[in-house]
Amino acid sequence: MARLRALQEQYRERPITRAVLLDLIRSRLVLNDLCNQIDPIEASIRRRMRELETEWRQMKKLEARMLAEKERVGTIVERVKDPYAPVDMREMSFHNSPALSK
Repeated sequence: MARLRALQEQYRERPITRAVLLDLIRSRLVLNDLCNQIDPIEASIRRRMRELETEWRQMKKLEARMLAEKERVGTIVERVKDPYAPVDMREMSFHNSPALSK
C-alpha cells in the first residue's frame, strides 16, 4: 500500500508518458495477481473457522450432556449410600441414561 502511494506521488509530479502508463499497468497487474493469491487463502481460512465453530458447538453440547450424566450418576451414588432412601430403579438403568438417548 505504501508503494502504491509512493507511485501515485511520483506520477503526480511527472507528465504521463507511455512509460508511466506501462509502469502503472504493471503495478496494477501485480496488485491483481496478489489479490488472486489472497482470495483462495482467505476463503480457506473462513471455511476452517466455520468448521472450528461447528466443532466448538458440538463440544459444548457434549460437555453439557456429560455434566448432566455426572450429576445423574452422583445422585444415584448418594441414594445408594443411604440404603433406606427410596430409589427409582428406572433411574438406575444404564440404558435409560439421558446422555445416551441424544
